Amino acid sequence: MAELSVLWLRTAAALYALGLLHGIVTLVRKRDHLFRPALVAFGFAALLYLVSIVEEGALSGALPVNNIYQSLSLCAMIVASS
Repeated sequence: MAELSVLWLRTAAALYALGLLHGIVTLVRKRDHLFRPALVAFGFAALLYLVSIVEEGALSGALPVNNIYQSLSLCAMIVASS
C-alpha cells in the first residue's frame, strides 16, 4: 500500500472517531448543535477514504480487491457513503 494512501486512511479513521465522539455527545446530552460537526467530520472522512481507495487503485492499475482486507475496506467505504 502506498505511503500517502495509508496517510489518507489514518486521517479518515481519526475523522470517523471525531464524528463518533460528537455523535455520542449529541445523544448523551440531547443537544442538536453538535450533530452538524459530527456529520461534516463523517462526510469528510468518507471522502478521504474514497481518495485512499482510488489512489491505491491508480497505483496498482486495478480495483483494489485483491485480498480480504482490501475487499472489506471497499465495502466499508460503500456503506459509509450511502
